[in-house]
Amino acid sequence: MNKRAIQLSVNFLVIIILSLAMLLMGILFFRKMFTGATELKANLDSQTEQELENLLIAGERVAIPFTKKEVRAGKTAVFGLGILNILGSDHNFVIYIKCSKKIPGDVPCSKIIPSGTDIIYRTPLSIENNEQYKMPLVIKAPSEKGTYIIDVRICHDDPTEPAAPAYDFDGVCDGRIIDSPDSDEYYDGSLHKIYLKVS
Repeated sequence: MNKRAIQLSVNFLVIIILSLAMLLMGILFFRKMFTGATELKANLDSQTEQELENLLIAGERVAIPFTKKEVRAGKTAVFGLGILNILGSDHNFVIYIKCSKKIPGDVPCSKIIPSGTDIIYRTPLSIENNEQYKMPLVIKAPSEKGTYIIDVRICHDDPTEPAAPAYDFDGVCDGRIIDSPDSDEYYDGSLHKIYLKVS
């Protein structure tokens, strides 16, 4: 057999193997890059993290540094939420986030959001005394354009005290005690609102 022909065949095989290896590395690199970008969306950016830290250090019980965002339909918006427990003991908290309405038209969110529910997020958690809790609020924009008003309720319950008739916290976090329309259940006495503009 011709020595040159064998050498040419070996070189050709080496080039094919190297090309396949480089293609595989390129695919893995792009996959890792896009996966990382998706994970970053669910995390707080450094500016939001810093603003949350500043507000909580200043003594804010509930901090939402940026309350307005604009996104395209179907995309996600990330808001930052921080809670500081200054009640003197460990407490249970409920984070209850609900879309209240869409404007213009004051349309109920449950009529627009594909899942048919206006509850975006609800979870109980325990925060130790003098500790902070920070989290991203990831909200997927509905397909219908407009401005969505989203209520953020933070309620608390002292785990060491049994529910009293005057303070019967049921974990629903609706800001009502018995039949009173006040917001004594809210940790800082406030119903917070964020605004998501879908364009």
